[in-house]
Amino acid sequence: MSRPTVSRLWACARALAVVSAFIILMAATANAAVLITAELQGDFNYVTVEQGQTVAFPISLSAIGTIRCTATRSNPATAKVDTKYTIDAGGTAASDTLSAPLPFYADPFCDVTWPGDPTPQTVTASLTANINTPVGEYSLPLHTQVTTPAGSGSALRDDTPTVVTFQVVPGTDKTPPVVSCGSPTGVSGSNGWYTSGVSVGCTSTDEGSGLADASDASFTLATTGDGGVSTSSRTVADNSGNTTTAGPFGPFSIDTVAPSVGCGAPSGTLGSGGWYTSDVSVACTASDATSGLATPADAAFTLATSGEGSRSIGAHAVNDVAGNTTTAGPFGPFNIDTVAPSVGCGAPSGTLGSGGWYISDVSVACTASDATSGLATPADAAFTLATSGEGSRSIGARSVNDVAGNASSTGGFGPFNVDLFDPTVTISSPSDGATFMLGSPVSVAFSCGDTAGGSGVDTCAGTTADGSALDTSSVGAHSFSVTATDHAGRTTTVSHTYSVVYGFGQLATPGGRTSVRAASAVPVWFSLDGISDTSAIRAVTSAAASCDGSGSVSTGTPVAMNGGLRYDASSDRFSFVWKTDKSWAGSCRLLEIGLNDGTTHTMMFDFR
Repeated sequence: MSRPTVSRLWACARALAVVSAFIILMAATANAAVLITAELQGDFNYVTVEQGQTVAFPISLSAIGTIRCTATRSNPATAKVDTKYTIDAGGTAASDTLSAPLPFYADPFCDVTWPGDPTPQTVTASLTANINTPVGEYSLPLHTQVTTPAGSGSALRDDTPTVVTFQVVPGTDKTPPVVSCGSPTGVSGSNGWYTSGVSVGCTSTDEGSGLADASDASFTLATTGDGGVSTSSRTVADNSGNTTTAGPFGPFSIDTVAPSVGCGAPSGTLGSGGWYTSDVSVACTASDATSGLATPADAAFTLATSGEGSRSIGAHAVNDVAGNTTTAGPFGPFNIDTVAPSVGCGAPSGTLGSGGWYISDVSVACTASDATSGLATPADAAFTLATSGEGSRSIGARSVNDVAGNASSTGGFGPFNVDLFDPTVTISSPSDGATFMLGSPVSVAFSCGDTAGGSGVDTCAGTTADGSALDTSSVGAHSFSVTATDHAGRTTTVSHTYSVVYGFGQLATPGGRTSVRAASAVPVWFSLDGISDTSAIRAVTSAAASCDGSGSVSTGTPVAMNGGLRYDASSDRFSFVWKTDKSWAGSCRLLEIGLNDGTTHTMMFDFR
């Protein structure tokens, strides 16, 4: 329930209060709980506000009549009332923002009551007039919202809202707020640029009607974005509608973004085993859209390794004019070996013969090392190169690799004249072990040779020249040698032995008899082909022998002769008479003629 609009006169207000009381009383008679609202400050239900100002005023809430007994302290009926009232520049009044709910509940007799009854419950409301609101009076009902728990009986109602009169009077504050702003703040970079946004802190005061927005007492203006930008501005108003504008400040050179840097994939000559055989490089580009690059050359640059082994590409800082920095790299590490193995070889070595010829293979001892990736083949640390074969021979080059794939070559050596084999000697005559008659004509025949790749025969000389007569002038064992020498100084000597013997005529007896009586004298003769010297006969012996012709079975003993050994020039033969022994009867003996040429001639006799 509301009370009628009243004038400023207090008497009228009192009269209306009496009327209100009457209405309350009537509601009670009707057995209904009726909400009562009123503005109780200053003139009753009358609020005065200056143009552009906001004033606060209290609103009281009470009730009369009966209410459902289901409304209790723990589950009360409630009432809310709008707490914000405004009159805009066109003179339109409005309200919003309900208050917190205020409780109403039944007493033991189901009469409506509330906390603090009979003192009304109050809420604080505000009235705001625009600076351009026309001066005058404006009426507006107090808007309420009520609830009652379910049940039988009367609910809490506000059937006749209270109307409040708002009086707008001219504003008395003509002085705008005082705004004070400090120095710009931000992260200072280089060359007058900021590398962060720039802000300006401001404070505001108003000694008159006060600030319309309490947050204007302290605020900050700030830039947005990069480049040449200024801060925002802010208009500060007081409750009388006076305004002061702060900002904008600037423009400021702002670059908050570091240079954009992009680098490609590492590039280099990839060898073996994950090693590079060249420096590794990375090509990069950079740009800066705002302040620009501090060093224009950074727009395109290349980073590279330096040195051998495990190497990384160092980082490179790219700055813009404002002082923002982006770092490219580091990259790696990379295994780098740009140096081929170190290879050293000594002087050629071999057995030097004659005429610049080697009579052995020629070899060269070499060593190799690699200080970085190491040798691909550890055996290459020490190795020997050598010729192969005869003739003009060279030592081929050998490649030595490191793990990274770098290669060094020993280079070639030579050519060298190499003769690995001795010359050959072939003696056709005399054949080895040959026997010749004393004084017989025999021609010497021999030849010398060398291998196809050899140095060739230099000399080929025998103890008797090739084609000459062999020495058969004396009996006994003889030797014939040929020595071949090639141009490399290799020599070969081949010797053949031969024998020279007397020309022995067959042993003979009278009638050719070899079966004789024991103790008889047996004439025996033989010829030495013109030799008359009895010294040619070394010995004449006989030895017991097997009659089956298998030879002597005892050591020979000198024979007894009648008159000794004689030579007859007319018949060119030697003869003697063998005196046999009677004890030989029934046995056999072997007659032996030993000559000084080393031969022995025999004849078997059997004795009866």
